Amino acid sequence: MKRIVVVAIAFAAVYFAAHSGLLPQQHDDDRGATNTSRADGSLTAAFENHRSNVQVQGGGSVAKVLADDNEGSRHQRFIVRLASGQTVLIAHNIDLAGRVSSLKPGDPVEF
Repeated sequence: MKRIVVVAIAFAAVYFAAHSGLLPQQHDDDRGATNTSRADGSLTAAFENHRSNVQVQGGGSVAKVLADDNEGSRHQRFIVRLASGQTVLIAHNIDLAGRVSSLKPGDPVEF
C-alpha cells in the first residue's frame, strides 16, 4: 500500500500544481471510461511491479477526506476509489496550488 501512496503523491503533486480546475468535466462519450480503465491498469501494474514515479491520468470518486498533512509542505489529503475498486491516496500540495474546496465523499475527481 505504501508504494501506491508514493506513486499517487508523485503524479498528484505534478497534476494539481499545473491545474487549477480540479474537478472533472463531464464527458458525453465513452472516452472517460476508456481513460479510467487505462489509468486503473497503469496503477495496478505499477503497484504489482513495485514501480514509483509513474504518471497516469484517470479519475474516480472521493472515498474519504483525510486531515491535512502540515509537516513540511502542506498537503490536502483524500482517498479516491477507482472504477476497478482500487483506492489511491491523493496528497495535493496546497502550498503550490489552492485547496480543493468543499470536497466530500462521493465527489468525482480527475488526476
